[in-house]
Amino acid sequence: MKKMKKMMCILTAVAMLFTMTGLGVFAAEEVESPAEDQVVGTQDSDLESAVVEVQDVDAAENESPKPVIIPDKPVVTALSGFHSVKLKWNKSNNAEAYNIGFRNANGKWESVGVTRNLEIEKKGLKARNNYKFRVFAVRLKEASKNKANLTYHDINGETTNGVWTGEVSEPTYVDKQCVARMEIAVTLKKTRTYGGVKMKAGTRVITDGYSAGNYYFDNPRGKRAYVARIAARGARADYQPNGDYGLESAEFFINDYLNSNKSLKPKNGRVIWVSTYTQHLYMFKEEGGKYVSLNGYNWPVSMGKATTPSPTGNKMIKKRISARHGIKFWSCYSGMNALHGVKGSWGKKLGRLASHGCIRNPKDGAAKIWQNCKKGTRVIVY
Repeated sequence: MKKMKKMMCILTAVAMLFTMTGLGVFAAEEVESPAEDQVVGTQDSDLESAVVEVQDVDAAENESPKPVIIPDKPVVTALSGFHSVKLKWNKSNNAEAYNIGFRNANGKWESVGVTRNLEIEKKGLKARNNYKFRVFAVRLKEASKNKANLTYHDINGETTNGVWTGEVSEPTYVDKQCVARMEIAVTLKKTRTYGGVKMKAGTRVITDGYSAGNYYFDNPRGKRAYVARIAARGARADYQPNGDYGLESAEFFINDYLNSNKSLKPKNGRVIWVSTYTQHLYMFKEEGGKYVSLNGYNWPVSMGKATTPSPTGNKMIKKRISARHGIKFWSCYSGMNALHGVKGSWGKKLGRLASHGCIRNPKDGAAKIWQNCKKGTRVIVY
């Protein structure tokens, strides 16, 4: 096809030349011959146009297509937070930005955002739900490269039925949950009103907290209600024994949690988080306005059994006892419920529910709490 187009251009030039010089076959004698200088000028002009057109065809044939630059697939790390998940990644080769998607409750993908940064946070998530994310490394449209705020439409690529084209990497998929709390299912012994709703004896409810002798739960209307431990039976805990969110997720969570309620921030710059879901303790110190791991201190613990649970919520060390019942280092955070050490075979059960309400720690862990966390230290049991 290209050769034919080139040949047609040449033939057209030749035909124009024949016509202008009076050498045409049809009606050549009827045309008055122009002056010599006019004929010569016309011949030169038309020949030049024909040659330029042929050259344009040659240039179009020889022009190289613009190279397509595909960024590398990003390597993504996900962190669990307080009703949120943070995604982090290293810079991908050839990437100018990143597009983050999120699969919603209806199973459809929606955009979390487009960013030049190397992290993004998705908030407003529900505990115990498993969420799927995907991250693309992308190139930007030329007109969008200097924009401060990017949107999906700035990406040099498009999607049809979930299939990407253009300068976009393969997606990286990540499944993650936000931080969860232990849940304890109990059966109500009596028919009575709970949080304004009458509930029958024998009703099974899911509780997610315990304090002052009461299990806390949301009633059918979504209102907070409580049932006394002695008014419930068949307590059964749902948690992850010997779990560990890791120090990076722990730091992300505690800062997220404390920022949600400024009044919780301690005055002495020390915080303890006991994860009820994983039965793991983390210690933090304030540094530069944020809370970071205190010397990497973290270890498995044993909270109270489902029938004798440990108090949960936002607490504080208010009393310290060097030894009691043959156990050292009592840091009392709720009445006489304390963070303390172990004795006998208790150490073998760390990472699982085992106590009568206190939170048991390894002996060296209890000593670290005693040494670093004085009265006034915030204790988050969540």
